[in-house]
Amino acid sequence: MKVNCKPKHKIRSVHTLSQIMALSVLAACVFSAYAQQTNTQTSAAPSGFRLCGSECGSSLYYVGLSRFNSATAQGQTNASPIANERIYRNVSDLDNVVPLPSISLRNVGIQGVEFASSRYEITANRIGFSQKSEELTAISLNALSEVKAGARLLWGDSFRVSSRTLARGTPVSVNITRTVGGAGSASDFAFYWVATETYHNRDKLVDLNYTIARAPGGADVIVGDAVETQTIRARVGDVFTIESVLSIVDGVEGRANSSQFLTGAFDSLGYEVKLDPGAASTSQACLKSFSGTYMSGNCS
Repeated sequence: MKVNCKPKHKIRSVHTLSQIMALSVLAACVFSAYAQQTNTQTSAAPSGFRLCGSECGSSLYYVGLSRFNSATAQGQTNASPIANERIYRNVSDLDNVVPLPSISLRNVGIQGVEFASSRYEITANRIGFSQKSEELTAISLNALSEVKAGARLLWGDSFRVSSRTLARGTPVSVNITRTVGGAGSASDFAFYWVATETYHNRDKLVDLNYTIARAPGGADVIVGDAVETQTIRARVGDVFTIESVLSIVDGVEGRANSSQFLTGAFDSLGYEVKLDPGAASTSQACLKSFSGTYMSGNCS
């Protein structure tokens, strides 16, 4: 099945936020076409999570993903099966239920003549850390080959603040540090859109947003810093949630008599969540996540 998710006018360069939005619309179109409809919802799940909606039920933590992969050459398309976003309730590491790396391969055409190939790997998706790699190639004689691939990697965890000495309701500060990493190389007509979002009690932490976008023939535009920290307020006795989603669309457009490529080595999104070490209350408070991933402060 060939999915048409091209904008009405080709995006040849990206220099403004409006053009980044155009790429994000393209990304949403691709995810919708391949995954029909993801389970991102704005209504609260019973557990207090936002990204997994009703799929989370009463779970206290989760991991989830959706992905797609498609290669087109010589009028033929080899696409991954349509699948909805999958949520794994009370699972802290995808590797516990889906052996990683999870590799998707799509090839079509004649090698060395007109050929499109995509190798897309989910290398990690656990609470606090998501990672993928890709190797996309389009070899064209008549500029009709194309590769598109992508994923949404998400997780959520619940946290409790406690203390043996501080009264219930005593304010504490929690630092959330988000780090984006990875390396790769790309030819002129590769394109990509990568965006991160972080939520606290279903509310977006906008200071932790990060986007990098590039259209075919364009240049990188980055919104946000690779490493960013935001402080949230909580109180002794509170239970709150943190969620993260990494959304990616990668691709290459064929050009006549050319070979286009995009490679990414372990593109990642990681988090550190801990009590503010500079706050006086930290030495008397304890922060623990229900998944067991995070613990800071005085938890003895």
